[in-house]
Amino acid sequence: MALTEDIKQQIQQGYRDVLAGKDVRARYGQRLMIAEIAKYMGEITENDGQRTSPPAACVVEAGTGTGKTLAYLIAAIPVARALGKTLVISTATVALQDQIVLKDLPDLKKHSKMNFTWTLAKGRGRYLCMSRLESRLHDEGNGDSDTMPLFLLDNHGTEEPGTRAFFEEMLASYGSRKWDGDRDHWPEQIPDDVWRQVTTDHRQCTNRHCSYFDSCAFFDARKDLDEVDIVVANHDLVLADLALGGGAILPEPENALFIFDEAHHLPDKALNHFAASVPLNSTRQWLKQLSQALAKMQPYLPPATQAAKTLDRISTASRDVDLVLARVYEEA
Repeated sequence: MALTEDIKQQIQQGYRDVLAGKDVRARYGQRLMIAEIAKYMGEITENDGQRTSPPAACVVEAGTGTGKTLAYLIAAIPVARALGKTLVISTATVALQDQIVLKDLPDLKKHSKMNFTWTLAKGRGRYLCMSRLESRLHDEGNGDSDTMPLFLLDNHGTEEPGTRAFFEEMLASYGSRKWDGDRDHWPEQIPDDVWRQVTTDHRQCTNRHCSYFDSCAFFDARKDLDEVDIVVANHDLVLADLALGGGAILPEPENALFIFDEAHHLPDKALNHFAASVPLNSTRQWLKQLSQALAKMQPYLPPATQAAKTLDRISTASRDVDLVLARVYEEA
């Protein structure tokens, strides 16, 4: 999609309105950033959600106070709207995330004639899980720890006074819609050890199979992401969503334009999400212990029995794996 005169006019007028509204002068560096970002985004072409233009990236580097955030917002909002896509802004730090959501976006909307909506995206772990809360209250009432997660057993029965009352208050507030289930919107800080008992992650979430799916705080918030023009997230959440296939938490990648602020943090974040490590030496040690245990068992099994044959196959496989790991370890 080439930049149309209408899009160019929206960008230019938006910048003029902001300068006039804040009574400041235009900066050459900021104007250059706006032009380059708009030009780059305008050159993106696609077919059925698949990008057909070269997979290039627009990289902008500028000093603190140059006005990078304002530059990419003014340039990207009209382009994203013309393309019919959600603008996803990803940051590395909570401080910048809060600045964009609480200051930069409201400031831009106030001083420009641009009309847009935005929201902050968060992972499942920031939202109440009603299924977990119900289980917690049930366990508290019965004094039954058989079904409690292992990491809670040590603390069961040692919560601070009022913990059950706290969970009941949480249930009442969510049920009456006084609270939306967002941890950050609770009037007081919730300790980590308490919050872990009533939240979940994508591994434990049963999704549509959950009896509380229709009233789920996380999925209610997820619906909002499809209805706004701008979604502010962080690198970890974007990468986690991509690891799940894309579109599990954030808008589908083919329906979004991404801006990575503080992008110099992205390589390390990506390694944390997509890299894998294997402790080769300790794995070989474990295989050695397995072989020793199997050797001790062998005299007690009658020859030619199925158990003896199985034991022999396991021993052979263990030695073969150890030989492969030894070669890998030497080459590493």
